[in-house]
Amino acid sequence: MKLSELSYSESGLKAKKAILDTNVIYSALYKPQGVCGRILLNSAKSLSQLFSIDFAKEELRINMERKMRLPEKSIELILEALPLEWISRDTYSPYLRRTTEIVKYQADSPFVAASIATNFPFITGDKHLRTAKVRRAITVYEPREFVDE
Repeated sequence: MKLSELSYSESGLKAKKAILDTNVIYSALYKPQGVCGRILLNSAKSLSQLFSIDFAKEELRINMERKMRLPEKSIELILEALPLEWISRDTYSPYLRRTTEIVKYQADSPFVAASIATNFPFITGDKHLRTAKVRRAITVYEPREFVDE
């Protein structure tokens, strides 16, 4: 299946697709009853189809180990249980050079590149990724905006 193909929920409604920033996923794990938790819950209910990049998976692994102090086995179980599809670097790497001029921090470049590659909106809690420069290249939502839409 191509990433750009439409998917439908069990109710027949078109599922919203989006790429999640690491901070959104981490916030959902830290506070499941919050807005970011609702985003993941909606995906589990097939109301949205969520993606993130392979780089985010590694960031999450490090954060859960250092900040949440979870054992490696628990981290792997959580990562496998997330209602996300992981986008490999091969998908977005052709766009990385272009995005280095768009983002303030180069660590954000793969997320913007993945959004360009897939044409899926990007959900982030970072204000520096919701600038006019970034918005000209991709569609960006705050978590609350995505839930409200």
